[in-house]
Amino acid sequence: MTRPNYLRPLALALLLAAVSMACSLFSIPSLPDFPTPVPPPADLGTPTGPSPLSGDWGAPTDFGKITFRIGPDGSTLDLLYVEMNNWTCGGVTLTTGIQTYTDPPTRVTDGAFSTYVNLSSSASEHYNEIEVSGQYDEAADKFTGEWVQDSISATCTGTWETPARP
Repeated sequence: MTRPNYLRPLALALLLAAVSMACSLFSIPSLPDFPTPVPPPADLGTPTGPSPLSGDWGAPTDFGKITFRIGPDGSTLDLLYVEMNNWTCGGVTLTTGIQTYTDPPTRVTDGAFSTYVNLSSSASEHYNEIEVSGQYDEAADKFTGEWVQDSISATCTGTWETPARP
């Protein structure tokens, strides 16, 4: 006749209680608040603040298009959206839409900005980036700029220009 083993369930219960108490002593850091995705900027828009630079802008490019949003006071690039349609640079063909935010936002100084977008599938890989830079033309009420994509085995470049606002 076998006798019941009361020590195993008791030991297991004590182990679980000890682990539970140990876990409650250590706080697990919370995840950062990620921005809520918003639709890409419209291709054209009216100023959203006192600055004529403010609002949504868009331009066709060799790879597709870029659209971006300048803050109400004209001093920040609040977001940039890069759309690539079957674009090949350096042996890599991309069809994608990537929206980028920076914290703090990219500065717009004297009407000019420059920012990078990582086109790789991993944030830690930087072998496929695109730099987008732009300059506001006050007389024409539009932005013009350049883009430079550093791909795996090539560098591709081009220019862009937004339509003038009505």
